[in-house]
Amino acid sequence: MIERTQQSELEHLVPISSATAAAVLLDYGFQVVRIIGEGSYSKVYEVIQQPNRKRYAAKIIRLHKQSTNYQTKFWPQELEVMSVIEHPNIIFIRKILSVKQNSIIIIIMEYAVNGTLVSQLKDKPLSEETAKKLFVQIFDGVRYLHSKGIAHRDLKLENIMLDGKNKPLISDFSYSLFCRKDKKMTDFCGTPCYFSPQILRNEPYNPFLYDVWSIAVCLYIMTNGTLPFEFGTQDSDHSMMLRQQLNREWKFRNKCLSPELKDLLNKMLEPDPLRRYTMDQVLRHPWCRR
Repeated sequence: MIERTQQSELEHLVPISSATAAAVLLDYGFQVVRIIGEGSYSKVYEVIQQPNRKRYAAKIIRLHKQSTNYQTKFWPQELEVMSVIEHPNIIFIRKILSVKQNSIIIIIMEYAVNGTLVSQLKDKPLSEETAKKLFVQIFDGVRYLHSKGIAHRDLKLENIMLDGKNKPLISDFSYSLFCRKDKKMTDFCGTPCYFSPQILRNEPYNPFLYDVWSIAVCLYIMTNGTLPFEFGTQDSDHSMMLRQQLNREWKFRNKCLSPELKDLLNKMLEPDPLRRYTMDQVLRHPWCRR
């Protein structure tokens, strides 16, 4: 567990000229232990800071291999968001380094020792009480982002980490951006099985209400053990998934869920964005307040 410091003390985009990320990390007192995650153009390593032996995660992004859209649009937005957020349920960013020589970005962040929410979903769904302890904190983190005018736009089980005490931490701000509450977006991003109906229909959408939908899908999965809507790679246009969303053709698989939780999920998975709950309304719901 790391000690959180004031956001103003962090060093963002410290320029360095070392040729390799490992050398850069070593220069700053971080020793690479092992790789803990890997994407197309990024890797995440467990690192130990010397001499205090604190553990962190270091995400290494090869910026020159990313799309032009990511380099010119998404990365500047992500950096801007990471520079201002500070909340107990949002991953803590310790330092951001840039290796100008080969366009590498290194994000040193809080190490979530217990992995992601996916690791909690094993043979059966979580108990409702356990899910509530987690999700009330997650909801508060999302509400905090929204209060800052920040939409996450890729909320999913893989982007919610757990620290050593199983405290949830929202992570990965690759698609996040600052936005007015009344502004509609037309660039579509995120993960398909968490898409709201507006995304599937290629309609301008409210990114904050998209977050509400996506986090509701997370809550449904954790308490029911499966996705709320049928999602298959063969359905390339996701027409079946969209039909089920719009017609509310989904049901609760866990018969033990309380009426309050069912009501909350219904209000969050509301296909009409004008009637869908906001995060403020979610946290005022009896299921969260009880």
